[in-house]
Amino acid sequence: MTTNSRNKRQKHVARSARILSTGIAVASTLGISTALTLAAQASANNEAVNTPVIDPSLATAGTATPTAPSSPAPATPVVTAAPAAPQVIDVQVPVAPQSSWTPPATSGSH
Repeated sequence: MTTNSRNKRQKHVARSARILSTGIAVASTLGISTALTLAAQASANNEAVNTPVIDPSLATAGTATPTAPSSPAPATPVVTAAPAAPQVIDVQVPVAPQSSWTPPATSGSH
């Protein structure tokens, strides 16, 4: 049995590379978006789990409820250092020589 070279499929390397790179880009985009969604859901679930649930029926009769202080504590002022004055440096820059533009000499297309 002989193989005819005309019946072989021609390989298009650029097309194959384009398909491969598109597939990798789509797969990585889906993977990243899925990972971020799962991380956000896990974060929300952890916050829900860490929130304490207090059942009022479990409170004992001898427990006193905490009360807020009658007067707030005096506020302490926050002292910040004043920013240092910016240092100004005077630099002399020489003026660049200006040359006049001359159009290139062409024979023209007329």
